[in-house]
Amino acid sequence: MTSLRIKLSRCHVCNATKGRPSPTAYVFCDFCGALIDFDFQTAIGDTRSKLPGPEYERLRAALGPKLERAHARGDRDEYLSLQRQLFAAYVEACPAACSPRVGDPVYRQKYIEHSARAAMEGAFDPEMKAASERQAVAMKALQWVPGGPMGVTCRPDTFWALYDTVLDVAAVGKRMGERTGLAALAPDGDTPVNERIGLSLFVQGWLPYLKQPEVEQLLARTGLAAEYVEPTTTRDEVVPCGVCKADVHRAEGAHFCVCDGCGHLLFAEVVTPCTHCSAKLLLPAERTSFQCAFCSTELRTQAWTMKHLEGR
Repeated sequence: MTSLRIKLSRCHVCNATKGRPSPTAYVFCDFCGALIDFDFQTAIGDTRSKLPGPEYERLRAALGPKLERAHARGDRDEYLSLQRQLFAAYVEACPAACSPRVGDPVYRQKYIEHSARAAMEGAFDPEMKAASERQAVAMKALQWVPGGPMGVTCRPDTFWALYDTVLDVAAVGKRMGERTGLAALAPDGDTPVNERIGLSLFVQGWLPYLKQPEVEQLLARTGLAAEYVEPTTTRDEVVPCGVCKADVHRAEGAHFCVCDGCGHLLFAEVVTPCTHCSAKLLLPAERTSFQCAFCSTELRTQAWTMKHLEGR
């Protein structure tokens, strides 16, 4: 795959086909701004997705005993509060490992809240606890043989037994999300892409420990072995993002789009001039006001942009 080819993706919201390359593994629709796909090949080649680092690890070590005590007491509120701290630190330390939309403070807060609540619900859910215990047993049963880029590879039968428990945990998590209302809190909506991201994280970690037949089988089973095509020719214009003034390709007929520079969802139907400096801008769709990226004048988004967003 070259940089001139993109993953073939179709939007599950508006049915549009992705026509422009995505700079990150998170693929957003050119026409409605929805999260529509996750590009595994981009994810494993993105060197910015670094490990959290010492500050995050120190916080995790400090909060670990507190989380255990809160769990033992059945204190869900305290457990949730601690998880919020942990995920806020993770987003700060590893933004490239998260959705690029975390650059938008509103989205970032939703992302942290959903992640923290998912961790809290999972910790106190009996079905999830049982599924996690089955996964832990499968992990302990793994057997290794010499070979591969890491010096050892996992024996196939023991790996596939673990893989089955991973699918089991995912299915339990989906049921838990529907039962607790977590699915409705997902920052990008209740989309099948969320499950694909989770599977991708698992696959990324395991590829170096598998032989080639298992690698190919795993990519096929998870749907991560994707078709790549040439970008389509679309009629668009380049307009500055109203928040960060990065160039945004506004496709003809688009309603919403996502800025690759700052992660804000932008209203794409109309290009609006700044009332002070007259710079033509794409307005942030989820804000009632913002500062012009060129002159810092405080601007209010028109009421109809919010009305459009509510009607999506």
